[in-house]
Amino acid sequence: MCWKIDFGSKEEEIAFYKHIFPTIHSQNVYYSRLFSIEADSPRKVPAEYRRFLEQESERINLFFEEHGALFIYHRSKASDMDEVYFLRNSLYNNNYPDDLDGMLDTRFCNPNSIRLGELMGLERVKEYLEKALEKADAALEESRKALKPQLVWTARKADLAELGYAIYASRALNHGRAELKQIFDWLEASFNITLGNPYSIFRDLRIRKGERARFAEVMKTALEKLMEEMDEDTSRALNGGKAPGRP
Repeated sequence: MCWKIDFGSKEEEIAFYKHIFPTIHSQNVYYSRLFSIEADSPRKVPAEYRRFLEQESERINLFFEEHGALFIYHRSKASDMDEVYFLRNSLYNNNYPDDLDGMLDTRFCNPNSIRLGELMGLERVKEYLEKALEKADAALEESRKALKPQLVWTARKADLAELGYAIYASRALNHGRAELKQIFDWLEASFNITLGNPYSIFRDLRIRKGERARFAEVMKTALEKLMEEMDEDTSRALNGGKAPGRP
């Protein structure tokens, strides 16, 4: 680690922290993050693996949102803010990353240069995750086909979507911790059907005229009718085959 580094001019310092250091640091970020992803990913379970990739991608998106101005500046190849971003004595260069605060030599390090290196490395990780998600989708589809479900949903797709939302709203799975997407993935795999965007479907359910939970009412009515028929059959058997209430 360099304990002291001197530059001949501001231009040299800017060039180092704008181009050289971020490029080197981005390599470290890229390969470290890939190693972590590969080591932690549940590859043997296609649905879990896909969900894991989505979560990793979302973490990167949040980091880009937090430091979007710096990344846009980098991508636009602008130079008007170079002294603000890439000189160590700039007022904008005293906010060190939380996970490294107190561990870096402030005489050498430039926080914006560190973040830029992270953004550059994570951009490549994002590209890797997008390709991995495409492969995961293909693997998930193959695993669904391999299940060869014996039960096929023959009612309307909207009815199954309504059932999925009812299960989610009633918190009936995983002690109420099951996510909506998990429930829809499970229903799709169980019945070999594609429901599409659950949020779009729910919007359509909400704007229905009349009874919005239509399928829930159909199931309730059918269940009550079945119970009544079974009660009548039981009463008839107890009365020697006669209908209840008749002499």
